[in-house]
Amino acid sequence: MVREAVVRVPLDGSAPTPAPALVAAAPVVAPSARNNLGPTSAQPVPPTVVKSATEPSVPPALTAPTPTPALTAPAPAPAPVVAAIPPAPALVEKSLAEALVTPTPAPVVEVPGLPSVQTAPAWAAKAGSDRYGSWADLTIGTVTQRFRLCPAGAVLIGSPPSESGRGNDETAHRAIIAQPYWLADTECTQGLWRTVMGKNPSSVAGDELPVDQVSFQRVQEFLRTATEKSPGVQLRLPSEIEWEAACRAGSRGPYTGGFELRKLAWFRATAGDQLAAVARRQPNTYGLFDVHGNVWEWCQDASRSYPPDVDGLPVTSHAFVYRGGSYADTAEDCRAARRGGNQTGDGAVGIGFRLAISAEMR
Repeated sequence: MVREAVVRVPLDGSAPTPAPALVAAAPVVAPSARNNLGPTSAQPVPPTVVKSATEPSVPPALTAPTPTPALTAPAPAPAPVVAAIPPAPALVEKSLAEALVTPTPAPVVEVPGLPSVQTAPAWAAKAGSDRYGSWADLTIGTVTQRFRLCPAGAVLIGSPPSESGRGNDETAHRAIIAQPYWLADTECTQGLWRTVMGKNPSSVAGDELPVDQVSFQRVQEFLRTATEKSPGVQLRLPSEIEWEAACRAGSRGPYTGGFELRKLAWFRATAGDQLAAVARRQPNTYGLFDVHGNVWEWCQDASRSYPPDVDGLPVTSHAFVYRGGSYADTAEDCRAARRGGNQTGDGAVGIGFRLAISAEMR
C-alpha cells in the first residue's frame, strides 16, 4: 500500500515531464493489486521519486485512488451487455413459433397423392374429409353406404418371387389407373342387399354381415337395380387393378400398410370359421375395412391377363376373379396380390363384393 502512495506522489509533483510517463505506468500498478507478480518486480523506480516528493501534497495523493473507481467503471460496460441479451430470447421464441407452425401441414397429407374434392358428388347424401381423405355417403332406401375416394395414377401390383404363398399368376408390374374412383369402405352388407334385391342369399343371416353366396351374374343384377334406385349414380365393381391399388393404399408387402394381419382381417386364425360384421377391424390408410378376409370380393374385369412371370410363361387369369380372401382362408390366401376366381362366375360361401363408382373430378 505504501508503495502505491509513493508512486502517486510524482503524478502531482513538480516534475511534469516524468509525470505523463508515470501515468502510463499507473494502470499497470492497478492490476498488480490482483497478486500479479510481474509488476511487483518493477517497484525499484519509486524510491528515486521519494527524494523529490517531500511536499505535504502526498496525503492528497493517497486519496488519488480515484482511478480505483475507474475500475468500477467497467461495471456499467457489462450492464449494457446484459441488457442486450433480452432481445435474443425474443427472437428465438419467434423462430421457434414459426418452426412449430411449419409442420402443421404434414398431418394433412397423411396419404400422399390421395385426391380430394371441392364439391360433393351429386349422388351424395353427405360428404366430407377426414384423416383418410375424402368420403361421400350414398343412401339407398334406409341404408347408407360410405365411399372413399381413391387416387388415379401409376401403381405397382403383383408380388415379388420371394413372397410366401405367391402364385405364378401374380407377376409384379406397373399399371395405370386413368381416373380417381370411389370405393365402398366396407363389403356390401346383407342389409343393403335386402334393401335392393329383397331376398337374402347369404350362408348366415345378419344385416351387418357381408352378403355372400352371390354369383358374378347375380351381382350384376344388383348393380343395375341399385342404380335404378339411386338416380345420378352408376354403380359398378372395381377393376382388378383398382381393387389391389385400393387394398395396398400406396404400400408394398403382403398386407396393406405393413400392418399385422390379425389387426386387419377376419381369416382362419381370427374369425372362428364364420362371417363377421363389417368394419370391426382396423381400416387401411384409405379408410377401407376388411380388404383382407371376411369374404372374397368380385372384380369387374375378371378376364384380364398379367404379363409373363419370371419363368417367361404367359399368365392368364380365371374367367372371373375375386380378391382378398375370406374368413375361412389362411393368411397367405388373404394377401393383397392373391388372385382367386373360377371359370363360371358361380357364387359360393365366402364370396361377396364391394361397390365402386367412377369419380368425376371437376
